[in-house]
Amino acid sequence: MGDKTILEITELSKGKVAIFEESATDFPAVSKLFKKTFYKSLPPKYFQWKYREDFLGKLFCVGAKALKTDLLIGHVAAVPVSGRISGRECIFFQFVDAMVDDEWRGGNLLTKMIYHLESIIKLNKKCNFCYVFPGPVSLQIGKKYNWLHPIEEIEDLYFERPSITCKMKSWTVKLETARLDPLICEKINEKCLEDFSTSLVRDWDFVEWRFYNHPINQYMSFVTKFCGKLVGWCFFLKENGKYRLIDYWIPKGFLPYFFAKIAVQNNVVLWIPRYLRTRTGCSNITNKSTPITLGIIKTIKTNKQPLHIPSNFFYTMADIDIY
Repeated sequence: MGDKTILEITELSKGKVAIFEESATDFPAVSKLFKKTFYKSLPPKYFQWKYREDFLGKLFCVGAKALKTDLLIGHVAAVPVSGRISGRECIFFQFVDAMVDDEWRGGNLLTKMIYHLESIIKLNKKCNFCYVFPGPVSLQIGKKYNWLHPIEEIEDLYFERPSITCKMKSWTVKLETARLDPLICEKINEKCLEDFSTSLVRDWDFVEWRFYNHPINQYMSFVTKFCGKLVGWCFFLKENGKYRLIDYWIPKGFLPYFFAKIAVQNNVVLWIPRYLRTRTGCSNITNKSTPITLGIIKTIKTNKQPLHIPSNFFYTMADIDIY
């Protein structure tokens, strides 16, 4: 294990396993395990980008190695971003890439890694909000061992047959292809945080990292204008002939007009938080997907209740790591 920080040695049915704090030198092994687990090939540089070591000066990654072979057989990480909970500054940690090699499952290894990752995050000494969009296996394990608290089911949404009113509203909005200006981005973020007090902070640091520096995806960047005035921005990703609205940062008062503009496009898939759906101004929203669960990571050892998240939690597809 060299100079790795060992967090725990645990005995599983196939042998002893060392749970340890990972570094960037482990990313090639993480890439191999990811391909074996999810049947998708992602280069080590993707994980280097995704885990944001520069943001807080450290990585939040925990791995598990079989001591007999020194092979990586488990991994989980958390991606840190700035956020707000009811206006209070907070670090949001999205738990991602939870995986255990098929041959080593059944020994509660994932829960042990989750616990150690949470313990590392606690050392941050700030307001921390740990959340996850779990896959089916992680969802069941999280519920079984009581470290996952589901708070909302999220569906892909579509607009169908926009009304005349919707079409009229759409005429006031224009989407212009443009790379965001950092200063304008900061001003829009300040304005939107007044309207959305529980959300990621979508400042220039976030936008540049999440969209312009993504090592794989090529996003379409737009500024949003209302009656000629620049009021916000949005990003799209083309997928199978459709366009996913990955992110949008628009003051609440302009949202009905923005959604009207989206509605008349006919081929856009989007997420809208449930508390906002009645305020879109368009009643023709439908869903055609299996819901994704949004959940909070609980404090495992003490079974302490998670940080209270208000019902007005604003999220988009940019909150999840798969788009």
